[in-house]
Amino acid sequence: MHVVALTVLANIGKCFPLFCYKNEATVRERLALCVAMFPRGEVGAGVLLVALSYGLGGVPAALAGMSLALNLLLTGGFIAVVIKLLGKSAVKMERSAQ
Repeated sequence: MHVVALTVLANIGKCFPLFCYKNEATVRERLALCVAMFPRGEVGAGVLLVALSYGLGGVPAALAGMSLALNLLLTGGFIAVVIKLLGKSAVKMERSAQ
């Protein structure tokens, strides 16, 4: 339960863009951006390695590692959520880019 709670709290923290860019993007687009940032494993791995190099370890490091692994395992689900959130607007963006 600690790993799930830590993962949820970390992902809630990545939802900051919901409060920004109100004139540039819809709520769904901002939420899709937030969800797309959830599986940022290389950042978590880097922070975890720095913490271990400073001698921080034990239970907090184990929980952080398991939370990182859980987020990476859920990457496919996060991608599905982003596709669902963007829906037709993703197609419009793709066509306008071509």
